[in-house]
Amino acid sequence: MIKTTDVKKAAATNREAAEAELDKLAKSMQRDGETFEKAYTRALDTDMGRSLMQTRDDAQELERDGVTSMDLTEARAKLAGT
Repeated sequence: MIKTTDVKKAAATNREAAEAELDKLAKSMQRDGETFEKAYTRALDTDMGRSLMQTRDDAQELERDGVTSMDLTEARAKLAGT
């Protein structure tokens, strides 16, 4: 049986990794003279940025026993009767 504390620790590790990858993505996209914040915003508008943000958000929700995107997908499927 998986312990809740183990899931929360793994989620925290995944959240931190996603945040670090988002930072690296933004730094790789940063143009000369551009602020990190502007590059970060542009990075979030990429497929990779959206994926990393979803990973970060899901991990954060797992840390606090919240609702993840997987929970929402499952609920939508049940409502649709599939």
